[in-house]
Amino acid sequence: MEIGELLQKCRLEQGKTQKAWAGEVISPSFYSKVEKGLNRISAEDLLQLLEANQIPLWEFFSQLEGEAGRQKKWEKDLRARLMQAYYHGSQADFQELFQEVQASNFPDKEEQLLIVAGWMETVKDDKDGDEALRQRIKEKIFNIASFDKKKLMLYCNFMDFYDLDSNRYLSRQIVEKYRQTRDVDIQVALLAIIANLLSDFADLRQSSGAEYFIEAGKQIPTRPELFFYKNSLLFFENLLAYQADSKEERLEYCRLAVRNCYLLGMPEYGQEVEKFLQEHM
Repeated sequence: MEIGELLQKCRLEQGKTQKAWAGEVISPSFYSKVEKGLNRISAEDLLQLLEANQIPLWEFFSQLEGEAGRQKKWEKDLRARLMQAYYHGSQADFQELFQEVQASNFPDKEEQLLIVAGWMETVKDDKDGDEALRQRIKEKIFNIASFDKKKLMLYCNFMDFYDLDSNRYLSRQIVEKYRQTRDVDIQVALLAIIANLLSDFADLRQSSGAEYFIEAGKQIPTRPELFFYKNSLLFFENLLAYQADSKEERLEYCRLAVRNCYLLGMPEYGQEVEKFLQEHM
């Protein structure tokens, strides 16, 4: 719920007109646009408006944060379930999630539906891909001047929709912007982006340019939340090194990373990584 919507809800609960509610704080015409989301009210005016209408600050902001918190929790749960469906390659799970989002009442439902559709695209072969949908995702979600936290996390999921040169350029810009961050969510996204890019390098058996991203990933401190991504970094760093120097010890580290996937309860993903290793040794 936006601030304007919550103000309108509080006003209607008191049975006041917009003019009576706005009082001497702001003009009724300006306030009318605040409720519609067309004008942004300043923090000072908002506090005066709440005080004038005897709305306790804690009550107002708890309602605002409560709605935002519910949506944030829902989005986090959706993201986790999408990842599970991806690792299991389950179109049935994707379809179930798509129907759940469709039945939801969150304000960004259309964007969330597009995200689920995008995840479904990532498990398809390129020859079976929906190019119109992929282009729509790129234009609607990623056509932005700079990557904020939300867009950053989306980009790491849909890098496959870009060509390698575009991904190398975008990834470098992202790393430069966020390499000093202490935000764990952003660190997760950075490591995922780096792993995806290193996968492309390994697929082409091209190590030139990979060193920058490997070092950027290694500079991020290891913590429990990042273990999976650090394991991926270990795998691709050593696979690229093996492709360059054919030292057996590199393969041992790759196999260790694969075993970690099995040991940590991700056998389907472990099989995919093991298959990738066999094809790119």
